Amino acid sequence: MADQPIEGQLIPNEGGRPSKYRPEMCEKMLDMMAEGKTDTQTCAMLGISQDSLARYRRTYPEFTEAYAKGKLLQQAAWETLGMQGITGNMKGFNATTYIFMMSNLFKTQYTQRADTAVNVNLTNNAVGGLSNEELAEKIKNLTHHTE
Repeated sequence: MADQPIEGQLIPNEGGRPSKYRPEMCEKMLDMMAEGKTDTQTCAMLGISQDSLARYRRTYPEFTEAYAKGKLLQQAAWETLGMQGITGNMKGFNATTYIFMMSNLFKTQYTQRADTAVNVNLTNNAVGGLSNEELAEKIKNLTHHTE
């Protein structure tokens, strides 16, 4: 138990000054991210740099887990905000700004890919003579190529 830090006690950092990391930072980070705070806002409120955030994630398993949970909570908070906006339950909602924020905060889920091209040739009434089944198959194939 000697290696467990006491609340408020600095944690030794091999080869340098003590780390500012405290186990209670995990709960504070979760609370902030559940409000939708960004990583930058969270770092500022915790009094650490982005580099420290990355280092703590590599070094402290409990911090790594808290950060992963925090990212889910952060995204859920932003999605709730978006749902309120698109249903008219929020005054002054700006969809363009919301899309920008989502695509920057949650790149893997919300970034629109410009490198995906779908070519649809509608010249000479290309789909007019197709049966419903043939048309459904073509739509299915197009959908498959855009995913």
